[in-house]
Amino acid sequence: MKLKKTALALCTSAAMASSAAMIPLQNTIAAESQQPNFVTIVLDDMGYSDLGIFGGEASTPTLDALADDGVVLTNFYAAASSSPSRAMLFTGKDHHKVGLGTMREIQSRTPRPEVENQPGYQGILGIDQVTFPQVLQDNNYYTMMTGKWHLGGAEENEEDYFPIHRGFSATRSILLRGGDIDFLRNNEGEFVSETIEHLYGERENLYNSNGVETDFSNLPQLKHSTEHFTDEAITMLDNRDPNKPFYLNMAYLAPHMPYQAPKELVDKYVSTYLAGWDVLREQRLNRLKERGYVADHVTLSERPADVKPWTSLTEREQQFEARRMAIYAAELELLDTNVKRLVDALKERGLYENTVFIVYSDNGPGDVSFSSAPEGLVDHNHVQVNDLSDTDFQEVLSELGGPSSFINQNRGWATLNAVPFRNYKGDAFDGGTRGAAFVHYPQAKVKHAATNCLYSVMDIAPTILDMANASYPTEYQGKPTVPMDGISLKDIFDGNFTCNPNRSLSFELAGVRAVRQGNWKIGQAKSMGRNDLGLYNVWKDPFEQDDLSDEMPDLYQDMLNIYQQYAKDNDVILVNTHYLPDLQDEGTTAKLRGGSSFMTPTLATPSFKAENSFKPQAPVSVNIEIRPETGHIGLPGKIYIYVRYVPSGESTPLYYWLTENGWESTASIDSVLPFMSVDELPEMTVAPIFQGPFGEEGNVEVVMGYMLADGTSIDNANHPVTVTFASQ
Repeated sequence: MKLKKTALALCTSAAMASSAAMIPLQNTIAAESQQPNFVTIVLDDMGYSDLGIFGGEASTPTLDALADDGVVLTNFYAAASSSPSRAMLFTGKDHHKVGLGTMREIQSRTPRPEVENQPGYQGILGIDQVTFPQVLQDNNYYTMMTGKWHLGGAEENEEDYFPIHRGFSATRSILLRGGDIDFLRNNEGEFVSETIEHLYGERENLYNSNGVETDFSNLPQLKHSTEHFTDEAITMLDNRDPNKPFYLNMAYLAPHMPYQAPKELVDKYVSTYLAGWDVLREQRLNRLKERGYVADHVTLSERPADVKPWTSLTEREQQFEARRMAIYAAELELLDTNVKRLVDALKERGLYENTVFIVYSDNGPGDVSFSSAPEGLVDHNHVQVNDLSDTDFQEVLSELGGPSSFINQNRGWATLNAVPFRNYKGDAFDGGTRGAAFVHYPQAKVKHAATNCLYSVMDIAPTILDMANASYPTEYQGKPTVPMDGISLKDIFDGNFTCNPNRSLSFELAGVRAVRQGNWKIGQAKSMGRNDLGLYNVWKDPFEQDDLSDEMPDLYQDMLNIYQQYAKDNDVILVNTHYLPDLQDEGTTAKLRGGSSFMTPTLATPSFKAENSFKPQAPVSVNIEIRPETGHIGLPGKIYIYVRYVPSGESTPLYYWLTENGWESTASIDSVLPFMSVDELPEMTVAPIFQGPFGEEGNVEVVMGYMLADGTSIDNANHPVTVTFASQ
């Protein structure tokens, strides 16, 4: 698709202060009409530049046309991951306020003791939270949903959290948890799901329709989830109350990994992706410049250090990788085809002209996955293609992305998905939180336009309620409610693109933080060992490469202050996610690590940006994590943690053991004082070591480990976690 240059005002400080943040290419005046219908289309883990209109290689003519005929939101932010983002969609509020301060997946994978059982950190949408579909229902709307929910109800006896009880009049084939397999039935007609091993109670699957388990017994073989959800949506449209306006949420799984798509679609993209991620990154950036979504002066960032040059891959590796990305593109084309089916269904029923579309990606692209292939699927993520025979290699290529294949994204292609931003899902750089988004309304007064105003997924709820002439209640069922944090975008359909230059958006998930205001951003990655928040001008430097915090300390401090106020207003709990690399001795597969982070980052000084150096009196959090060797898990033993503290100017260390009764000081470490004695070593132990201000200068070294009943001891004594308190 040839991209035309969109008239888009540059996002400079002057432009942000201007009353007009964009110039529409065409105005179309529409008459007043009845209450509109609404369709939200949530794309799962899609990169900013993946759609054709944003520069991607996949054929997405329907979505491109909707965007081109509507208003593209070039500065649209969601959360860094799925369920917090969806909580913000349905409530119009920051996810910490509504129960999604953390995700249940995060707590199960890497538990954070700081947030365990804390208000706002349940990992599901609070039962007392009023969703905008509930408000629409109370204002005579018929509300429908199909696809991914991810906000509760996937656990035993949690029926109250089903979406049918959270504001929807009809729900069909709702996936209660996160992502899943796309071909719901394989070649043999068997139901296949990632969630099978995680089921609770007597459930056969974690899909739900109108409050009861979905019956997939009549689902055809090789039915793709994208097609199935579209079928369900059209069925709900036909069965709805025709006397009411409607809201429909289409929460597709695509293009979330694992990737599966029809072979004929995959085949057509293989030659495209044989060009490799290095060449295609440059091409995407140029297309974004042609469209006006990126400034002409922006240059492509360096390939990440952990991504190989495409030309260094063997011919087999290139063929394998090209097919991996071809599956992703096929997922997008199939999704676009099904959006066309939905659009055509609305047109055939005379509903299209009065329907508002809001389309966005729930977070940035994924780059790796913790999941493993469920029973019945072949794990293609770890296949060593160079070691296969020619016959076996060709068989792998033919199976890749099919109904028996389990294949995820890798970091090389994720850097392409994320262009023109840095990093991926889970990070607070723009690659994790800023996504493709647009709105479309046939009766809008303006079309073929784009705006660079700062918008959020939290703005969708107030926009829909405003256009539906419905007000979010100050109390609900006798209980006061918290106002929405989002703002209404209703005026952009009338051609009003005035930006608020003072608006800021702040982010936190699992300890990773960011603030965006105007052209400026402070942000960080979830990478191990990072405590720094860099300062970036994201219009000049969308790849967030040039950290200006040392050059502009006052602005840096202002941005930190914005975050501090955000954390206070939303009851954000400090989470130490900045673990240092594994520090145990060589020769063991055990994972012994720890790290520290500021509780209140208010100092724009080198001490704030150093990995583990803080001023005295600075509130600090220090946590550790112990994962025994596989062969030691389940054996009886003692887990121990001690601190070696050397005050400034002294040479004699002081030792403190963490015991079940608290800290105990000793003059030596000749004997083990256990933190806990266990009959079976768990797979992981996470413990907070210290939280609060530290009053003295000096070095603190944290040692952790375990001792088996036979005397075998594993710890990081030779490589302790070190925290330095020094005056600056």
